[in-house]
This record gives sequence, C-alpha cells and structure tokens, in this order.
Amino acid sequence: MTSVFIRKKPLLEKNDFEIVKCLNEKTISVKQTLKTYDGKLKNKYTRYNYHGVFDEKTNNTNIFNKIIVNNLDQDLTCFMYGQTSSGKTHTVLGKDNDEGIFILAGKELLELSQELYLSAYQIYNENIFDLLNGNNKLKLLEDRNNKFEIPDLALCKLNNFEDLYNSIKIILCNRSQASNKINISSSRSHAILIFKYIKNNKVINIKLIDLAGNERSKNSKILSLNDRLENKHINFSLFSLKECIRNIESCKNHVPFRRSKLTSVLRECFISPHKSIMIATVCSNNKNYHDIVNTLNYSSRVNKFLNKPTVIEKYLKKSQRELPKLKLLRKKQKKEKRDLTKTTIINNKEILKEIKTTIDESINKLNMYNSKSDTSLVLVKHLKNNNRIILDKIRNHESILNNIKDK
Repeated sequence: MTSVFIRKKPLLEKNDFEIVKCLNEKTISVKQTLKTYDGKLKNKYTRYNYHGVFDEKTNNTNIFNKIIVNNLDQDLTCFMYGQTSSGKTHTVLGKDNDEGIFILAGKELLELSQELYLSAYQIYNENIFDLLNGNNKLKLLEDRNNKFEIPDLALCKLNNFEDLYNSIKIILCNRSQASNKINISSSRSHAILIFKYIKNNKVINIKLIDLAGNERSKNSKILSLNDRLENKHINFSLFSLKECIRNIESCKNHVPFRRSKLTSVLRECFISPHKSIMIATVCSNNKNYHDIVNTLNYSSRVNKFLNKPTVIEKYLKKSQRELPKLKLLRKKQKKEKRDLTKTTIINNKEILKEIKTTIDESINKLNMYNSKSDTSLVLVKHLKNNNRIILDKIRNHESILNNIKDK
C-alpha cells in the first residue's frame, strides 16, 4: 500500500507571487492566470487531494512524527519526487537546524534495535556507485525469484549517534552534485539509503530514496555536454518509472522494470505488499507553474491507482500465470534449437562423405595415368580444379559448424 503526501516549499524570492495554497491537511490548490477572449485576466484554481499535505511551516520533525515513525517496525520504502530545488534533499538529509528524516529515523532505530546497519548508493548516469565505500562502481543482479540485488554493496554497522552523523557527511561528500540556473547545488543522481536491523528473526529494510530533480533543460539552462547527458539519464529513468506505473495500472503483460536501474530498485515498492510512502515536493512561485502541475498530476496518478489493492493483485496474478507459460516457451525453444543442431550435423556428415568419395575417385583416376602425355596433364589440371572446388565446400561447411552452439 502506497501513501502519497505533498510538501510545499515556502516562497523565497520577493519578486515572485505565490500560486500554490494548502487548503487543508489533505487538499492543495494551484492558481493559473488566464487571458479571456476579450483580453481580461481570469484566475483558474485546480484542486488536488492526497493522503496528506504539508505547508511551508511544517518542518522535517513534524513530517517524520506524522508519517514515518509509526512504520519503522516493518519493511518501508519512502521516496522523494519533485523538481530541482523543491526541497527533496532537505527533507531526507536536512540541515543543522532542521534534521532530515534520515537522521531522525537513524536515531529512532538505534534506540529500537541492538544492531543497526546502513548501506547507501547512488544511481548516476545509469551506473551504481557505493556512497559509503569511495564511490566504487557496483553491479545490479537479478536472482531466480526476480529480485534485484547488489552483491558487493558495503554494509556499515552503526553503534551510536556519532557513526550516524559521520555517515551522512560521507554520503554528502560522495554524492554527485552540480550547479544550474535553478539551484546552486542540485543533486544529479538518485540516492538510496537503506537501514537494516533484525526483529523477530527477520531482517527489516527501511529505504529512503532521494530522486534527482525532474526539471526541463530549458528552465535549468543546461549548456555543457556532460550536464545534458546527466539530465538525459535523469529524465529517462523518471520517464521509465511513469511507464511502469502506467503499465501496472493497465494490467499489461509486460512492465518494463528492467528498462532503468531506478525502476529495478523501486520494483518491490510497487508490486509487493509492504508499506511505501511517496513525498512529492513542489515550489510555490509562478515561474515554476508547469513543473508544479506536472508533479501534482503525476502524484495524483500514483495516489489513485496504487491504493486500489485489486490493481496490484491483478498484476501479481497475471505475472504468476505468465511465468509457467514463459518457462514452457523457453523449453520449447531449447528443444527446437537442439533438433536443428542435430539435423545440421547429420547433413554436414553426409556432405563430408560425398566429398571424401569424390576425392577417393579422383585419386584412383590419377593413379591410372602414369604417362607424361598431354592427356594426363589435362586430367591432372582438371583434378586440381575439382580439388579447389572441394576445398571451398569444406571451408563453407566448417564455418557453418563453427557457428553452431549446442547448448
């Protein structure tokens, strides 16, 4: 079950005017100024409903106490979504005067469990890097149960608050950031932070995911080739995430989780019964109207279908039905390939027999003529030409046999 919450960022620039307003604890509205056919200005208000809405006065501690603290006794995935400079990283990592939910969750888990472990990695340009181990490049693997794992990911034990604070310093130091017109320090990677502890002989995973900002290149004024490449990978992974949600909602046969590293990591969040929370952050100024509306529309889509158990149940049942069919199809393909290989080998053996017979006949004829007459020379020349043709055939059949891989 997924819960969707919206957090509004306060208006920081004096010259801008506010278009986002929190009407109550679950409703938010966006104002759009339109020009009518007679040239007059008209305000249009669009409302959105969610599980919860946090206004600009709400700090990280209030958010943690309301939606996170009561879910730490089970597997939990909490991910941030929104445009650049809307407050995602601040919500997760926070600042000195307003600690993020990562520190708050770590403190709570240190008191709840005797042994607490932490792993952290980032997805940058479709590659995975270990944030706690010198940004070492890692591989994402899929096991027989269709679960994605990162075998060499570092697992650090947290003994006290000091270890927790040191870990966040290392994460901030290693994470990829860049500057653009929207934000001086913009996160250019998806950061995944995972707490692990044992409860009732079961490993509990608490995942906090800070997604990179989904801004448009036009707004961020991206000029360099490297920055454009970063933006391309970010937008592609977020688009893949939307495609997966759209396909699950439509109960399609194929959901492209493997299309990107991000969707592979978030797969369990959408198809497993464990608790997941989405916090979408939005700015409040008029300049970011299109990004604000895109974020709210996307969050509304997630909020509508992910909280219908029938959608997930249909997808899971469909995938369970398709798995045996897929296995039978693979067996059939392997059998056809083996049969084709056997047939090819038999045919080649028969051809080789014919070649051998031809060569034997040529040798016998050659032995019959020992004279140095013109006829013998002509015959020898003819036999040489035949042998060249035979050798060409042999080479062709050898190349065919070399290309056959019998599995």
